Amino acid sequence: MSGWFAKLGATGHARRGLRFWEVIAIASYLIGTAGISVYGAAVADGLRAFAILAMVAGAAWGSGAVLGFLFGVPRLRSATGPQVGGGNSQFTPNTNLEQISDWLTKIIVGATLVQLNAVVARVQITAEVIGASIGATHGAPVAGATMIYFFTAGFMWGYLWCSLRIFREMIQMTGQDQAGRAKAAETPPATTLAAGDAGP
Repeated sequence: MSGWFAKLGATGHARRGLRFWEVIAIASYLIGTAGISVYGAAVADGLRAFAILAMVAGAAWGSGAVLGFLFGVPRLRSATGPQVGGGNSQFTPNTNLEQISDWLTKIIVGATLVQLNAVVARVQITAEVIGASIGATHGAPVAGATMIYFFTAGFMWGYLWCSLRIFREMIQMTGQDQAGRAKAAETPPATTLAAGDAGP
């Protein structure tokens, strides 16, 4: 247990454990699951209610995480401009995911703002259908709260994981690549003796 807390409290490059926001994401998922368990224990067919809400929670979390990932994709500097270090790099970053993320986020935000009433109505209908499947008291409100809670938590986790964890990994990879090129530039080329310069 002490080792886990040591990893959690580490900082800088030596830190390889869970970050604070990752702990919050795990805690939020566990809290939501505990709430579903409490509701399942309070209704008649608790196992059925728990199973349905758990699947809804997982689907909402996954959907929110994917959307958060798209919103949190780090942006690369222009790869068509002059390269640092005289343009010795033979490769340029692939920005396809960044462009797709930019397009999708604009489309999603625009469509949501325009069709906000329709989105709310669809969420309400979905909650009512899930509540009817549960077949328990207050099934629809609980289903709606489960979808919104886990979707929001999944979105925050996906956004922070992509914008912080992946961004940090990209910086480290870029730093290692630049360090390798600088080391290669400083190393003098190997010299070979010409056949005429060799001794008898």
